[in-house]
Amino acid sequence: WERNVAELDLMPGSDAATRLANRDGAEVAGDRVVVHFVDVNILADELSGFGPEVLVVSPPALRDAVVDRLRGVVAAHG
Repeated sequence: WERNVAELDLMPGSDAATRLANRDGAEVAGDRVVVHFVDVNILADELSGFGPEVLVVSPPALRDAVVDRLRGVVAAHG
């Protein structure tokens, strides 16, 4: 948990901002939040559910996992 850190840009006032900024251990600086996580796939599932409310700044593996999930949604419903 301590070694896995995600840096996220959040849409101000969004559901994502409210939920993610209030996580245990979250560090908030303006519209950016740093959260800790255990499993990249579980966090990617959660973040992809927020759609455009979240931009994953780092780590790249998490960003790629979120993009893959969102592309899957587009392919299934596009």
